[in-house]
Amino acid sequence: MGGASTVEGSVRALISAVAIIGAVVVSPSIASAQQGDDCREVVKASASAPGTGPVGKLRARERAISAWRQRAAARYGGRFTTWLKAHQRSVDCNPAGDRTHCTVEAFPCRKW
Repeated sequence: MGGASTVEGSVRALISAVAIIGAVVVSPSIASAQQGDDCREVVKASASAPGTGPVGKLRARERAISAWRQRAAARYGGRFTTWLKAHQRSVDCNPAGDRTHCTVEAFPCRKW
């Protein structure tokens, strides 16, 4: 009898873990809201800068984040433009010819 209870408890724990992971994967903005933040739908932006070295990459990244801030402000207002408060930030930079092109995306958030 004791063995059956242990198996049943393990199955319940596994089902609970899968449900929690599914909720986080399906709805990242819900997970953000539970952390006490007010978040909106994902915003994407891109930009490029001359050069393919570290300086070109840095400038392209800064320009892409600036473009992201402008888009977030246009959609949700100025309180959602802080890149460091955004959730699930991603930056992807690649050289293209003599320039570096960066694309950024994140869920704009404001702290309460």
